Amino acid sequence: MKLPVKVTYTDTDKILVDEGETYLKVQVKTKGYTILRYKFKTALNPVQIDIASYRLFRQSGSGDRYYVLSNFLKSNLATQLPSNIKIENINPDTLFFRFSSSYSKIVPIVASAKLSFEDQYMQVGHILISPNRVKISGPESVIRNVKYVKTELISGELLNESISGTTGLEAHPNILMSTKDVRYTVDVAKYAESTIRLPIKMSGVDSNSVLLIPSVAELTYRVALKDYGKVQASLFKLTVKGLPSGLSNLVKVKVDTFPYFVSHIRVDPEFVEVYNQKK
Repeated sequence: MKLPVKVTYTDTDKILVDEGETYLKVQVKTKGYTILRYKFKTALNPVQIDIASYRLFRQSGSGDRYYVLSNFLKSNLATQLPSNIKIENINPDTLFFRFSSSYSKIVPIVASAKLSFEDQYMQVGHILISPNRVKISGPESVIRNVKYVKTELISGELLNESISGTTGLEAHPNILMSTKDVRYTVDVAKYAESTIRLPIKMSGVDSNSVLLIPSVAELTYRVALKDYGKVQASLFKLTVKGLPSGLSNLVKVKVDTFPYFVSHIRVDPEFVEVYNQKK
């Protein structure tokens, strides 16, 4: 019989990075019709082997390769096969695996979401995740390159009220995580859209030496009705950085400062003309 296998290692002292064989050839003793049933079964469920349960031998001359004798697996495999099947022999007689030292660090959890809202409703602030960080462990060469972990997709259509729930974290090969699920909250509220006129400031250049045309711009934003009274012009800052380069005098207007509770910011005009007045 050719059996698919799924090898795991549940101890935390090292990380399994090469599971070795994906199939075992097992010589068995049983009745003929049992063999035929297995032969004609198109998809067999893999037998589960946790090699942390067995004595592992280090391969001579190799720091990261270990092996286990297949005969030690007989009793485990027998519990996953029908009781009228007796295992006589397993091929190959030795199974090899490769491990890596375990390395851990804590990274932020980033929400992955696909949301839509009813007219005049919007998301307020970021999606709140709890816990918002997770400890990850695995091969050092893998873990050092991981900057964050994403949630599974959080979805909602035509929302007109806040939502919350539980979601999982995206699985990564060879990475263990200290938690599998997190809580999320999406704050949804009715919004108002408003416009204010703001002066444009020069940054990095003496403002007396340049001329901006125009020197003011209109900034349009959305804000939840509950926060509407918090908005003040002093909370925003528009700047133009540096003098124009090349033939064009146009420089983009940047929103340097704005309150955390506003969103969907637009500036009109997006570009202004900048002229050096130094003689």
